[in-house]
Amino acid sequence: MRALSEEQPSLEGSKAFQSIPTFGQLLCAKLKVAETRFGRVILTRCAYPHALPFLWLALWVSTPGSEVLRTFITRIAAATTPSDLDQEFDIYMSNLRFRQPRILRSLRLRISGTRLQRLRALIYGESGKRTSG
Repeated sequence: MRALSEEQPSLEGSKAFQSIPTFGQLLCAKLKVAETRFGRVILTRCAYPHALPFLWLALWVSTPGSEVLRTFITRIAAATTPSDLDQEFDIYMSNLRFRQPRILRSLRLRISGTRLQRLRALIYGESGKRTSG
């Protein structure tokens, strides 16, 4: 009798999963920038202008808020559908509510959901617009 791992092939290396482009790949291709610059693109295009210097600094200094931002950028880069982006943004906002001091929240030192939705619509078209929340 074969082991369970031999009966169930791994989906990780299959062509079906490799052919689904991620949001990060699609955005970088559309804007003609290297994929390694995805985080920079997200910050410069989606952060509130007054927040940019603070967010850059937060990424250099290890704080709970900077870890939330790093995780968010990594996870939206790997998103493959518009609903994945919605879900990641909701998680990001929820994490900020619990980990970011009230004064920083009131100053809006974060990624703008509206600006992210514009990038989402640029990649996924009209069907990429968020329908709820």
